Amino acid sequence: MPETVVGQIILTVDEGGVIQDLSGDLTGSVDEPGQITFNLPNPFSLSSGVINSTVLTAESSVPQGEVIVHTRIEARSGAGEPAPSLAGQITQVNPAQALSGMHRVRFVNGQYVAVGDRGAMAFSSDGHNWNRFGVNTTVPLRNVAYGNGNYVVVGDDHVRYHSTDGIEWTALPKPLLAFAIQGVAFGNGMFVQVNVNGEVSRSADGIAWTSVRTPLALPGFPNVDFINNQFVLWRNNQLSYSSNGETWSDPVTHPAGGPTGSGGSPQAVAYGNGRYVVSGGTGAAYSSDGITWTSASTSLVLAGPVAYGDGVFFIYDSNKDMWRSNDGDVWTRVQRFDSLTSIRSIIHENGLWIALGSHLYTSTDGLAWVLPEDDATRPNIRNFDVTSGTGPKGTFFQTDYSAGPYFGGANVGTIGPLGFRAGNGYVNTTSSGRIWVGDN
Repeated sequence: MPETVVGQIILTVDEGGVIQDLSGDLTGSVDEPGQITFNLPNPFSLSSGVINSTVLTAESSVPQGEVIVHTRIEARSGAGEPAPSLAGQITQVNPAQALSGMHRVRFVNGQYVAVGDRGAMAFSSDGHNWNRFGVNTTVPLRNVAYGNGNYVVVGDDHVRYHSTDGIEWTALPKPLLAFAIQGVAFGNGMFVQVNVNGEVSRSADGIAWTSVRTPLALPGFPNVDFINNQFVLWRNNQLSYSSNGETWSDPVTHPAGGPTGSGGSPQAVAYGNGRYVVSGGTGAAYSSDGITWTSASTSLVLAGPVAYGDGVFFIYDSNKDMWRSNDGDVWTRVQRFDSLTSIRSIIHENGLWIALGSHLYTSTDGLAWVLPEDDATRPNIRNFDVTSGTGPKGTFFQTDYSAGPYFGGANVGTIGPLGFRAGNGYVNTTSSGRIWVGDN
């Protein structure tokens, strides 16, 4: 299976045989023959390696769900470097299945870009196959934007990186008092960022930033996005708007309230079909002008990320439920995810829905959400018929491919990672998708 480069690493070995990377997260010892013993746990689950002349190699294999993720480090002593210093790259097999721990996904510069824990980044042209990279930081990356020929990623500890190609990244200087940067967006020729202390700044190139004043009652859990041809800045139950990131409107209050949504993600704002929708700690609200807001009729628990696409809105809440709405007022639950799933970001581009967080899920219609491995084994998971009927927990069902878009008869429902969902509960599948187990 081909490998994909997912990041760079620099290791040093001192005279006492102590080996470590620059972050200090990967440490160990080297004996005289060059055998390496790494301390566990470490980010790569490496237990051993070897130094042969000026080349260091180490490998690990870790189960993640139904797949095995293989990680390999190959490092070489670089020109001009002291002999004990080995600079190399980390490669990883099955990067799509290992795409976890992410905080934000956007579609920028003609591709999907995701950022997450420990400086992780991933790029995809189709939303299914991903190349994973990383920058030299151990803190989470929170957001990403692109404009004027530059990518910008931001994260905790006031981490900021910029890049012209998405491959080579340059860190920007930190201020003496460093706060996590939660949001960054690009629009109308300008980047705008906001940190958790409520400090807003803007930049034309993503490199030189100028602080601006805003009328919001900050700090809190602020964020920013570019929606409906304007910047929207929000925290808790307040919103402010700007066309250029410098002059901001008076604050507007919405009834969704609450500082955070599900999975620790700040509330979000979406726009589509002439309507704004905001999510927050007390649910969702909608507005036709972004000024006057009305609470949604459907009660949602700690509503988190929200997105618009293909004529509908989707929201994920703290009950692990994905909700769908045409107008932002009345919401229909389409799927409940398993208890280990946390969705922090949702987008729709090129006919594909992507929900990203602890796992990567995709959907063509927003009704059936699948993991990448499901795409491989069950490319059209909703096109099955139950042929042996329904029954109580423990009943097995034989399934066959069908031409219809849904299950037939009385079994009309939706399918997701937990299986077919209808009146009798969930039906869980095997890895092949051909044997189904009833589970009430």
